[in-house]
Amino acid sequence: MMNIIYRRTVAAALIMALASCAPIELVSKYDEQTDNIASAMQKDVDTFFVKIDTSIVPSEAAFGNYKGFYEKSAVDIQTLTTRVGAIPGNGITMQQVETVRENLAILALLHKGCVSKIPTGDQLMKIRTKGIDASIACRKDFGADNDLPDQSKHILLSGVADVAHGLIDQCLNAIIVFEIGKKRGQTAKAK
Repeated sequence: MMNIIYRRTVAAALIMALASCAPIELVSKYDEQTDNIASAMQKDVDTFFVKIDTSIVPSEAAFGNYKGFYEKSAVDIQTLTTRVGAIPGNGITMQQVETVRENLAILALLHKGCVSKIPTGDQLMKIRTKGIDASIACRKDFGADNDLPDQSKHILLSGVADVAHGLIDQCLNAIIVFEIGKKRGQTAKAK
């Protein structure tokens, strides 16, 4: 009997010793590429909103003039989604990336005049599934109220732009801050 208790005690001690040697990571390690992509996206978003805000003639703020911004944003967000999704322990960052994707998709719909109110329910599900619609058309399958062929001349209202800018910046900033925090944590562990 004493031999069994001794073996179990030794086994428990070994398991605890081994467990204490293995670091527990609740989040991923710092990823420089994620940091760089998010930082570049934030610069592109800020540039977009500065151009919209400083448009002298309303037609300068027309969707057609910014189609390239939306196309690039769709590619960047897909790249970031793939990158972040491939790294284990990156759930928090993935949620932020999905929020950026959703906000950019809503921004495109608002810029084209494809929605009359903040999307909810079925529209929001379509936005989350499809992402950014960089075409000049309003498409219901991307969350628009109606299918419309050419919205390239539609302008983004300044009040909408201010709110959208704040939301997108906040999400991108959260990704960058989180990555920098991970970097600091690794540096502190190395010391």
